[in-house]
Amino acid sequence: MIGYSLIPVLFTLLMVIAQILIFGVGVFQSDFDYNDGGLSTVVFYSSLLMELLFSVWSIVLGVVGIAVVQKFSYGRAFVNGILPALVVVFPIAVIAFLVFDLMA
Repeated sequence: MIGYSLIPVLFTLLMVIAQILIFGVGVFQSDFDYNDGGLSTVVFYSSLLMELLFSVWSIVLGVVGIAVVQKFSYGRAFVNGILPALVVVFPIAVIAFLVFDLMA
């Protein structure tokens, strides 16, 4: 059930492939000029909006999947989905802060 939440990620990957085909590998460069005021600007921002919508859709499906499988409320399922990331990210952030603070 939870695996179905990754289907929108496939659509996001298709959007990235379409961006590469349309704009070239310049999409990944910081000095890429996508704001020329023409149709390419509309296409670029439309694809970014679609990627955002697919990402939100994936998160919603993941939360619903966790809620159904574990018989949780949606709020509790959301926290259950976020908690593992916090358990991993928080210690890494603390260690990085200490290392970079001691180096300065």
